[in-house]
Amino acid sequence: MHSSTGYTPHHAHYGSERDRWAKLSYAPPPSQTISLEISAVHEGGSRKKGGRGTPFGSICKGKKDIDAQIDAPGLIKIALNTVYPKIQSFCPAFQWQYEEFVIRDSQWVDLLGHHAREPYFYSQCIQAGRKGLKSPIFKTKQFALMVVVPESQWHEYEEWTERAEEDEATRQAPVATTAISEASVDVFQGGDYLATEVPLPEVPLKRTHLRTASSLSSTSSSTSPPLKKAASANIFQSPNRNELKEALRSGGIANVDAQSVYDLQNENVQLYWIATRPMSEILENSKYQSFTLHTAESATGQLTVDTSSANLIGRGGFKTAHPGWLTLTSHIPTTGLGSILHQKVVVKRPFIKIFPPNGPSAGTYKVGHYAVADELSKQFKEANVLYWANSLLDLTYAFINRCVAASSNPPPFEIPHLRFIHAGLTLSFLPGQMIVAKPGAKPCSVRAAFLLEELIPGGPDAFMKFIHNTDCDPLLDPGEDGYSTALFLAFTQHVQYEKTGGLAYISDYQGV
Repeated sequence: MHSSTGYTPHHAHYGSERDRWAKLSYAPPPSQTISLEISAVHEGGSRKKGGRGTPFGSICKGKKDIDAQIDAPGLIKIALNTVYPKIQSFCPAFQWQYEEFVIRDSQWVDLLGHHAREPYFYSQCIQAGRKGLKSPIFKTKQFALMVVVPESQWHEYEEWTERAEEDEATRQAPVATTAISEASVDVFQGGDYLATEVPLPEVPLKRTHLRTASSLSSTSSSTSPPLKKAASANIFQSPNRNELKEALRSGGIANVDAQSVYDLQNENVQLYWIATRPMSEILENSKYQSFTLHTAESATGQLTVDTSSANLIGRGGFKTAHPGWLTLTSHIPTTGLGSILHQKVVVKRPFIKIFPPNGPSAGTYKVGHYAVADELSKQFKEANVLYWANSLLDLTYAFINRCVAASSNPPPFEIPHLRFIHAGLTLSFLPGQMIVAKPGAKPCSVRAAFLLEELIPGGPDAFMKFIHNTDCDPLLDPGEDGYSTALFLAFTQHVQYEKTGGLAYISDYQGV
């Protein structure tokens, strides 16, 4: 076609363009298509069980109307063309080695290992036909592909990022310059030690001893003071390289003891203190004749229990004792249980023995817990016993004090001053949830009942039993450490028995 008036050189391609568009008009898109979700991940760093890659940069792109007959090389090309520009935008300054990227499916299969010209996902879209139809049915699906940055290249990226941040911080760090006259500075340097004395401005925080410029200039001697005075100034010493190397090696391989964290059980609790009331008050007021749960006299807080068997304090015939930490958030007392934050306590809880199917003869059992209603009843009885024991011991000391006051001479021996441990009944709640404490009972939010006791210092080695619960004589022999205390406790039993008319006394004394 020759150019003429009204036409441009582009009209010369009219014939070839017409043929190309005619072919496209008779080539409809494939009727069987799939969609893809393509994301970017890197190897390493996944802490989830079964996790194989860690997403980064929120890079995820969807593609639809993909020919279901597409093979692995075609999928690799689509994945790289879709995600690589986004990885490049994620950190343009880093030299990404895209030839090292690996394309994997949701099962972490490397697509590069599959043959070309074989449909990769097509078989997963074929389903058996309905009843009466022999031919299978194609059903479109969405499949996931991941562009995976190898772990070695990701480590290179992280190291590069750290260096870049350090360089940036170095460039932006302000440089402080101070004009100091020669006469006002004494500097002594030897090896790794550097001591300086510089005039400092007054700071209205607290009184400190400073050597000022005027005191330095008041001396007539121009020589520097002796080196011995440098010890009073700030001294810098470089760290020992071998020690630093060992510390870095040890710190680098350190990891969190995950199991020790999993064994910690956190509870929202309400604490009811077990008070000490004089026997006279108990007898005069009927509401004091047993331990009670008065909400107005309680406190709320947090309890952390270490449930691990390795740190178990003890397990008796019917209750366990675990270490715990108590922090109250309301009505914090000045002394006793809950008076300090994160106070170490002993957490006691009754248990039932769950034996294997072959019976108790196997010698092993699992620790189970009672229903909440039964557990609360048992813990309340334990708290009530301690409540009365406090009162009986208080009655004993009231009798002793009266006898000492009535005597003209002081006792010829030292009277031990003993007390029971500070303790309280604690209820654990499930906020906003209701549970059935016992079959047939009304739902409540109480999850468990714990008996909290202050932790006795000294541990098991310092703990001893003074009097058995079936005998009134001391368990210890004369001359043994603690015998005098055991003898005194035997005396308290006689006082309690006599003063209550044989109705009550404290047995099974043990402690430190």
